[in-house]
Amino acid sequence: RHARPLPRARPRHARRAPRASSFSSPRAPGGLGPAEGDPQRRRGRWFQFLHQRARGMAGKRGYARRRLPRPLDAAILLTWALLTLLDLAMTAVLLVCGAAAAAARLAARALFVGRRGNSHEEPSRVLVVGASFAGLAAYRELLGEEGVEVTLVDFKEYFEYTPGILRCYVTPSYLRQITCALPAGAGGAGGGRFVCGEVTSVGEHEAEVTHADGKVSNLPFDYLLLCIGSTYAAPVKPSPRERTLVERQQTWADAQRDLDKAEHIIVVGAGAVGVELVGEILTVRPEKRVTLVDMNDTVLRGFEKGCVTHADKWLRAKGADLVLAERISAITDTSVTLESGRVVRGDVVYRCTGWQPNTELMKGSPLGAELGFRDAVVVNDFLQVPGKPHIFALGDAMTHEGSKELKLGHTAEVNAHLAAKNVRRMLRRASEPLLTAPLLTYPRGVTGADLTPKIYCVSLGAYEATLAFNGLVISGFLAALTKWLLEWTKVQAARARPIGVVFWIIADVVSNWLGGTLLPPKATLN
Repeated sequence: RHARPLPRARPRHARRAPRASSFSSPRAPGGLGPAEGDPQRRRGRWFQFLHQRARGMAGKRGYARRRLPRPLDAAILLTWALLTLLDLAMTAVLLVCGAAAAAARLAARALFVGRRGNSHEEPSRVLVVGASFAGLAAYRELLGEEGVEVTLVDFKEYFEYTPGILRCYVTPSYLRQITCALPAGAGGAGGGRFVCGEVTSVGEHEAEVTHADGKVSNLPFDYLLLCIGSTYAAPVKPSPRERTLVERQQTWADAQRDLDKAEHIIVVGAGAVGVELVGEILTVRPEKRVTLVDMNDTVLRGFEKGCVTHADKWLRAKGADLVLAERISAITDTSVTLESGRVVRGDVVYRCTGWQPNTELMKGSPLGAELGFRDAVVVNDFLQVPGKPHIFALGDAMTHEGSKELKLGHTAEVNAHLAAKNVRRMLRRASEPLLTAPLLTYPRGVTGADLTPKIYCVSLGAYEATLAFNGLVISGFLAALTKWLLEWTKVQAARARPIGVVFWIIADVVSNWLGGTLLPPKATLN
């Protein structure tokens, strides 16, 4: 008699109350969901998934608490969706084409037994040291070459897109979007393999490698491509102590913790790295006081005038304190002393004052005599070390007097394409003595011009950037979207995803054509 009555079962045809939306929108009475007539009520689950994906690109901390500007939100959302669909379609096509090519290759080997590359010949050994822009590009171009065994060596297990790394100061989780595992490779002639270890010394025909367990081994080679890059103040570039992504992620978590504690931040160096770092901080943490110090009288010295003007105006509008045309006499962890006697004090100091070629492993070796200005490897017009035609140096580690180009990821890959083509020509000369094709000279052998295209993009946070292509300057939202597209496709290319590989093949062809016709590069930048 005193039992509580059972609740009435709701008829199956009764309509459920709308679920609470994850979007900020007007609520119906009672807060059950979007108000009647709200357009967001009509958005399906697929749109919500894509929207959350676009928001997730900015990281879970900082940006996730702020709504993306609608134009950038829509542009990134649409671009990511189209590229993903295109990637799936291209993957299917390339799988079919790859199967056909493999069958044709097997048939050719069966018909032409005894030609170059058969199993009775020892494969030529190509060693690529360094797995960043130049190293990966050279490795992938030589991979699959008949009669060649390619070995890629790096002290870390992952590829990192260095031009986008500064965002990790404010959003450490962003590291996952600009890194990927390095290729394991497929052993054997015509294949490749990856060795994780630090190259500690290089001779004329072998390199010494120290592995994570402390063991030391020697890797012999017939051809050597040095893509050892440059060093920079930690934590901008990985160190041998950050072999895994877990260790690298911890480094950025510590860096963010130090930045969060600081109220006044001093950045020394108003080049691309310093300006980008200030931009990332002021975008996510606008309450921070930031001072940018440099001996030059302008930011981005040596860049296009349009880039300089836009960056200077943006930094001042965001409240950055620019201390320019002041020489520095001393730097500590919390202060900068100027030659004028002024002392700029803060809670933390970030040094963004330039890079150094990473050629320490060559000192004391037979190759040490070939080091030039700032200990960079001096190369000839074929990018070979003089007197050692089987050894090439690429990227930040080398200097080529003929080109005098900016050290960028793009130019490092142009170096790699030419070196790989020359290695391939040398291999064919060795197997077919009647072949007399000359080696290609840099950079005309790849770009078709005497200068490489000057392409760079300086980010000012996630929503603003300034981009230049041989004097043509684009600033604002479009430049930021372009930077994101270049970054995303480059990481996809490092993963060997078809969308990334094909995108950069087309981009290289188009940029070289534009640089040789409509937008020729200038010898010097303004």
